[in-house]
Amino acid sequence: MAQSRSTSLADKLRHHRKVMELALELRVTPREAEAVLQQRAARARWEEANRRLQARMNAPVIPASLLEEGEPLALWYKQGSMA
Repeated sequence: MAQSRSTSLADKLRHHRKVMELALELRVTPREAEAVLQQRAARARWEEANRRLQARMNAPVIPASLLEEGEPLALWYKQGSMA
């Protein structure tokens, strides 16, 4: 965990406990457990960004409220159009 000066002692101790518990669970060193936590955090950030991108790709070009009755929604991104 990249800790800044504003991180409280309690936060540091909580993080240390989490790392130590994971190290014991995985039977690895605390340094390796720290790397695993960082990988998990990076994966979570990537999945969240990918979820937002997918939602944006599937969004209609114009708001549905501006469409005529029964008119189909057009997507701003056409699936498969990227090389």
